[in-house]
Amino acid sequence: MERWFAALIAVSALAGNAVAAQSAVDRSGANAAVAAKVKELKLKSTNALVVDQINKRVLYAKKDEQVVPIASITKLMTALVLLEAKLPLNERIVIGREDYDRVKRQPSRLAAGTVMSRGDLLKIMLMASENRAAAALARTYPRGTAAFVTAMNQKALELGMSETRFVDSSGLSDENVSTARDLAWLVDAAYRQPLIRE
Repeated sequence: MERWFAALIAVSALAGNAVAAQSAVDRSGANAAVAAKVKELKLKSTNALVVDQINKRVLYAKKDEQVVPIASITKLMTALVLLEAKLPLNERIVIGREDYDRVKRQPSRLAAGTVMSRGDLLKIMLMASENRAAAALARTYPRGTAAFVTAMNQKALELGMSETRFVDSSGLSDENVSTARDLAWLVDAAYRQPLIRE
């Protein structure tokens, strides 16, 4: 999954460069150039989808409707739901033992008792794929983790992500599943949030 995520980031950057250059190249030429560059990448990803963010035209697709575990890409939905809830980002949150990973037992730099603002936890979750931060953000959502996961699934439906299902906020569970096609909607929605884009 990490290879898939890396490919998604690389392709996003590539598409961003093409959009930035579109004033010098006509739209169809830019699309063709991006499609050609994606093919040159020889992606090893099992699943991939590249979509022009402006006109939603598919530039490249590979098993884009296959439902697969999405691992840490889950954290994009966690960030989106959190920001749309408009909870105070300066509120202090304490990492507890209940935030520890009991699935894969991955290490973390956030020990029990660590105190950080919600905004800093959000940033560290996104930048370092920090699982305890994701767990703490869900736990401190109104009515707790179960309500947060429900909100994640509701947001997926609102975005038209019909093949997507979340069971946790971090992506540690293999039951967090989606398709490359569904994730294109998530990436587009997340991109519209300045803090996530930053």
